[in-house]
Amino acid sequence: MIFDLWDTLADFDTEGASALERRIAERLNIENSRFHECWWKTKSHLTGAVADSLRSIGAPEEALPELLALRLDFFRRTLLPRPGAIETLRALRGRQVRLGLVSECSEEVPTLWEETAFAGAFDSTVFSCSVALLKPDPRIFLCASTELDVEPAECLFIGDGGNDELRGAERAGMTAVLLERPELPSFPSRRSWEGCRIHSLAGVLDLVVP
Repeated sequence: MIFDLWDTLADFDTEGASALERRIAERLNIENSRFHECWWKTKSHLTGAVADSLRSIGAPEEALPELLALRLDFFRRTLLPRPGAIETLRALRGRQVRLGLVSECSEEVPTLWEETAFAGAFDSTVFSCSVALLKPDPRIFLCASTELDVEPAECLFIGDGGNDELRGAERAGMTAVLLERPELPSFPSRRSWEGCRIHSLAGVLDLVVP
């Protein structure tokens, strides 16, 4: 079984991320809307080094340590399991289910991973910043099935539906399951999903034979 990270196993702090962007834009003397546009235009910070992405929008070398520290601090405070996440992963382990993770994330996540409650919970962790692939590219999901040493058809992928990840997992040959969370923005890919849905993380246990 393969999980998404953000808004599936951990809640992403959208307001905090926006505040972080404003602080970095102010430090670089760039209009916040301009910084946001440049930062997300290519998503290069999700497929490579954050420092390189900052340099590409004009961050001077002397500012990089401060900016990187700000980002690391934000993710250290944000990378926390949702209620029931760890318990669900442990229950799956108890049923001898091999577990993988596929996350679209910047390098702070793998840097901090061993400090978090998620450390040791997975047999495979695939981070976009490490493999230079973004969802919904099927290849990022295939990285996980390869590391788990299972065929894609044997994998369930569980996610909140962002980044069209469910269809990406299906194109990789997996069975995708939407973790339905009404409190999240109603993206078209979520609204139009016709496949399997669960309404809580614990619901994944009903998909596995005890």
